[in-house]
Amino acid sequence: MGSKKSATAHSVAIAGFHTLLKRIAQCQDPREKERLRQQMDETYGGLDGYQKESLKGRDRHNAGETGKWLVQQVGPIWKAEQEASGKRRIRLLDVGSLSGTAYHKYKWIDPVNIDLSPQSERVIKSDFFDWPLPQNEAACFDCVALSLVINFEGNLFRRGNMLLHAHKHLTKAGFLFLVLPLACVENSRYLDHARLRAILHACGWNVVEQNDSAKLTRWLCQRRQDQAQAGWDGTSFKKEEIRKGPSFNNFCIRVGQQGREEKT
Repeated sequence: MGSKKSATAHSVAIAGFHTLLKRIAQCQDPREKERLRQQMDETYGGLDGYQKESLKGRDRHNAGETGKWLVQQVGPIWKAEQEASGKRRIRLLDVGSLSGTAYHKYKWIDPVNIDLSPQSERVIKSDFFDWPLPQNEAACFDCVALSLVINFEGNLFRRGNMLLHAHKHLTKAGFLFLVLPLACVENSRYLDHARLRAILHACGWNVVEQNDSAKLTRWLCQRRQDQAQAGWDGTSFKKEEIRKGPSFNNFCIRVGQQGREEKT
């Protein structure tokens, strides 16, 4: 009973934080935005408090580590390439890595863990958009992992921009590993599996594997070779209802020229 109450309190805290975060992202009044930020700090302990709550939730669900699924999909390919070419360890940029433990046990993977509010010394404090871009192919990553990251961003265009920005850090045949709460595609009035697949394709990705667990939707994507340089193919995605009803959430990803022109 106590565990159930704890889980409910955790869910309420996370939902409340996301609601407040969305209001901050949409607010145009500087004074009101600052008031909302103060409310976030007082009610939820700010970003650091949110991260601690997220870490608790992940602990209850096998630490929230989705790295095992990724390794199962591409591990054999990566290891074979490594052995055949004598290549360096596989380089992986794990964005939004709270604890930095998702890939640490795989000795053939060289993970770089970043987060806005690290909860471990394994993790470097950095915004994804501020992380230095590679200067040559050798410095590129083989994979960028955006695990439970995009749903945390309140700006709908920046969500789409994350999918595009990942290209800048990857090798020519690099992978994107995207993880979202299952409710983002199962219970959203603006997004489902088909629309997310279309968004990923427009943003320069081929979906290699896709899998849903009880709480998560996982997408392994590889750069489209016809779009590897451009990334976005020009297709826009607006905030359009594809489901109607009061029970659906408002999760949405936008892609378009307006978003491309915004500061990322």
